[in-house]
Amino acid sequence: MNKIKNYFKPFLKYKENEGLKKHSLVEYERFINQTFLPIANKEVKDLRLTDRVEVMELGRKHGYWGQQRAISVMRQFVKYLNDNGQKVSFPWQYIKLPKVVDKEQDFLAPEEFEDMMSKLPQSFYGLRDRALYELLWSTGLRIGEALQIDIKDINFFEKEIKVHTAKGG
Repeated sequence: MNKIKNYFKPFLKYKENEGLKKHSLVEYERFINQTFLPIANKEVKDLRLTDRVEVMELGRKHGYWGQQRAISVMRQFVKYLNDNGQKVSFPWQYIKLPKVVDKEQDFLAPEEFEDMMSKLPQSFYGLRDRALYELLWSTGLRIGEALQIDIKDINFFEKEIKVHTAKGG
């Protein structure tokens, strides 16, 4: 059982038992099956820190954050191997996440925003959408935060809105 691929299913079961959500488990399995190809047939004892380069390269095919996700899964997998008595030639902490270059973000100029707003229909849905866009534009809220706002979260007298943040902030 010392081939690395023999530990994939037990690792996923371990993550499930840790309470990982179904979607996360599917993502873990996808990254294992698609980015661990270069290391799958190696013996655990033959795994080297330099193998992260090949895993990272395959992660690149999975979008902007693919390299980081692939390496993050690899870190947790190596930690799992280590915690379960498999001798790995390096500590899992040595696997560093790659830096991701910040994307340049495009913003609408105020004139462009007003032009977009003027094209919304003067219907119930058009006014609803305008209110949402104005809220996002003027406050910088994330869409998920804005969509969680309920009427009881709005204090019209004080002109305040209670925002429920998903990131604990």
